[in-house]
Amino acid sequence: MNLRGNLTMTTRPKISLCIPTYNRAVFCRGALESGLREVAALPPGTAEMLVCDNASADQTWTMISELQVAHPGLRAFRNEKTVVFDRNYMRCVEEARGEFVWIMGDDDVWMPGSVARVLRELEAGADACLCQAEACDAGLNPVIVLPWYLDTDPPKVWHLEGRDDLMCYFDGCARNAGIFAFISVAIFHRERFLANRESIERSLKTGYPHLWGMLEFLRQPTRLHYIAEVLVRNRISDWHVDSNANRNLYATWRHELVTWAQIADTLFGDDPELHRSFSRILGRNHHNTILPGMRNCAANEAEWQDVVPFLVRAGFSTVQVAAVDFAFRQLQNDRLPMPSLDPGSLCLADLGLLARGAQRVAILALEGVVSLLDGSGVLTALRKVNPAARIRIFCSPDGTQTLEGFEVQPVDLERYRTDEVYRGASLRAVSDFAPELVLNLDPGRGIEADELVDASLSTGALAFASLEPGQADALTRPLDGRYTRLIPPQGGPDAMLEALGLEGRPVRL
Repeated sequence: MNLRGNLTMTTRPKISLCIPTYNRAVFCRGALESGLREVAALPPGTAEMLVCDNASADQTWTMISELQVAHPGLRAFRNEKTVVFDRNYMRCVEEARGEFVWIMGDDDVWMPGSVARVLRELEAGADACLCQAEACDAGLNPVIVLPWYLDTDPPKVWHLEGRDDLMCYFDGCARNAGIFAFISVAIFHRERFLANRESIERSLKTGYPHLWGMLEFLRQPTRLHYIAEVLVRNRISDWHVDSNANRNLYATWRHELVTWAQIADTLFGDDPELHRSFSRILGRNHHNTILPGMRNCAANEAEWQDVVPFLVRAGFSTVQVAAVDFAFRQLQNDRLPMPSLDPGSLCLADLGLLARGAQRVAILALEGVVSLLDGSGVLTALRKVNPAARIRIFCSPDGTQTLEGFEVQPVDLERYRTDEVYRGASLRAVSDFAPELVLNLDPGRGIEADELVDASLSTGALAFASLEPGQADALTRPLDGRYTRLIPPQGGPDAMLEALGLEGRPVRL
């Protein structure tokens, strides 16, 4: 159905602002009004506004009819019956007349001047644009602006000429929005997107036609412009108001994990490196939320085990999965409302259990043989639970002769502090080793050890620390956040071993 006789344009608009909507009359009015404001601020014929109503059962269609009285240029379409979101999204693209398309979520809004800002990038030769968004509460009160990229100052123009450029781009994405999974921040060339219609058809009913279509889009040479300014305000979901929040969240996240895996297999199955780069964006997007979240929301062990392989594909190591699983086994009688990988809530992770899944373990004992031998019970326990694991010890040169049976990487602290080349080589040594577990046994908690921990975290390691009681807050506060787990300092090595669930006690040789 096409509501009212829409005006026929003599020239093609540069951009179409589109909203696919369903049963969100109140929110959709705000979205439409923000788009109509943007169209009116531009020269006539530059932009158009259209909405596709997915046979809403609320007042959405009535609201749209009322808006058309004041805005005859508003193009409105209504499906005869409700279809999956994917098809309503695709109808927006197909009905659009603009050279470029900007599709907005029906509960989001365009910021004043946003379309004019995008048009400047399109005139500069962009094939597609990605803008920033401000996440808001239900009343559109700002909450946070999340980065789409890992780089704090990413390129404003990405020249994606082929496979290597695309993999580099995937590796730089901090969130799904970087590859257009968030519809409200993406602007793209309409005809080029629709040229992939046959492939996109395979994605229908997944909820991700936009992602699938844009991945096909990016596989061709693309000039992608990133606009760092906030051009959109979006409402974020409020799961806790629903009594079935856990079930809904589990189903949503599982669908996302499974669909992401299907897309990776279909589009990048013949390229393992590109497949891996794409797959890990999902894990970075949710950071530490989805892993403990899925463990919390799973109704039973079978549901948890069902999603574990998909979590691993998303970039979480088997060690990280084991850490969360163990923590919840400990907390199952008193679960936290919103469990996370917060050190304060999960400081009793079982290192022995984790070590069984770790192939590479790094031990930091930079302050000398004494600190290392204080933790010798840890070394014995690690070797006992996983004889096949590679254990590399980073220690002062004077301790290397007493460590038979372990890989040893000497670190001369005095030289580390004064020789930048040596310091760089030491940092590379730990990052190249790519440990899955890192245990810092230095009671003094020196800056050098924390730098080495930082180097290991880039590989996805879990880091543990033995803290010295009474350390200055000015030193420890900025460093503590670098550790995934903090081990309680009270009681020294004995308490640390007990907290870690390791057998044996420290033995001085």
